Amino acid sequence: MRLPFQRAVRGRDSAESRRALLPSPAGRKGYLVLALVLLALIPGCGDDEDSPPALTGYHVPWPQRFVVGFPDALIRGTVSFADPDGDVVILHTAWQDCGAGEVKKLDTLLEDLQGSRTGEIPFVVEINTYCPIGDYAVQLSVTDRQGQGSNVLSVPYEIYAPSGETE
Repeated sequence: MRLPFQRAVRGRDSAESRRALLPSPAGRKGYLVLALVLLALIPGCGDDEDSPPALTGYHVPWPQRFVVGFPDALIRGTVSFADPDGDVVILHTAWQDCGAGEVKKLDTLLEDLQGSRTGEIPFVVEINTYCPIGDYAVQLSVTDRQGQGSNVLSVPYEIYAPSGETE
């Protein structure tokens, strides 16, 4: 029985019989063209491996407003992320009490997100409310395993005086 690409040959072990197992010259050109096309496509594969993560939004369950001097003021929420290569490892939180002075930082290791390309990360920040009345913000960002940082999202909050009082 012969396969379609085999030609009839006279000798069993001759060079001619070994050549008969190879595709015809036209078939070899077809394989060469196919190989070149596949090689051209390979550089496009895996482009996500070096992509930095991105923060896509945040959610806080209620408006972040605190009365001046309110004890134990906590900002709680979640931040959404997208990471093409799924290797987000650290959530960075930064803020300044009263919008001035030393920047406080809290880095949270995210061990349970490995392989996640999208998701939400919970965060909690305790802020000082013994500040002038005004608007302030907590800054959020993430870093992946390769050290690439994301964009920075600002989560605003307000410190205000109770009705009828001014500072």
